[in-house]
Amino acid sequence: MAKVEITTFEYSKQDEQTWQLPFDYHCLYILENGNYAYIGETKRPFERSKEHKRINDLCSVHSFSRIHIITGQTFEETPAKHYETLLRRLMSGDGKFKILNAERDEWQHYYRKNEFELCFDQLWLALEKKGLVLHKDFQTVLTLSSYKFSPHIELTALQHEALTSILHTIDSGELQPHRDGFLPRPILISGDAGTGKTVVATSLFYKLRTLENYQHLKIGLVYAVSNTRAEIQELFKSVPRLRKKDVITPSAVAKEHYDIIICDEAQRLQGCFMNDCQSH
Repeated sequence: MAKVEITTFEYSKQDEQTWQLPFDYHCLYILENGNYAYIGETKRPFERSKEHKRINDLCSVHSFSRIHIITGQTFEETPAKHYETLLRRLMSGDGKFKILNAERDEWQHYYRKNEFELCFDQLWLALEKKGLVLHKDFQTVLTLSSYKFSPHIELTALQHEALTSILHTIDSGELQPHRDGFLPRPILISGDAGTGKTVVATSLFYKLRTLENYQHLKIGLVYAVSNTRAEIQELFKSVPRLRKKDVITPSAVAKEHYDIIICDEAQRLQGCFMNDCQSH
């Protein structure tokens, strides 16, 4: 892949017709205002910029001040979509910006995929020099909790199956008490350490928080260990539509009513959680 170039323009100005790009091919773009960012790909950057300024567009309410357009001599639509997916996930984990459209996309599969992935280092370094990412090496981002536990990370087949099964079970009403005086039935997910139960928990919380049927419900994500709880709270601060205060201690469940409780690392509760709930 030839050299990647990033060209920056003042987005707040209505002067798209004056923009000059080094290559007239498919491109990536990053809209940002210092706090929030939107990442996209297009063949028509000037027209796409104007579309984002329309009142009914997601970007119109965020007063973006700059647009960074990424081009390359061998950029084509499929590699551009591939890079867009990588940037959404990695920049969300990097933490420089809150990424408005960090939702999972399907991986792109194409003949030259390996070649373009090898060149991704070049793009990430260029972003770091522009001040668009915090970490100089994107491999570092892969080790961060904000990436590993992000609800936007790609799930494995087993994780996706577990998440889908839980959502279907909740929707079906199977968890409701089968007679008066009985408690709702829980769902238990078991697995060895490192199988990804935490990312299933954060992904489930995100799904429930963003699905229309559940937005009116009070949902809590419980962690007994303070260090893990702090990590997930920091993660939630960086994800639009999630809130730090929704990541709670076991004792918080006994003090307030919650419609749905997701308890990660339940084996660490050692019975105190149920005792506290019953005493209240």
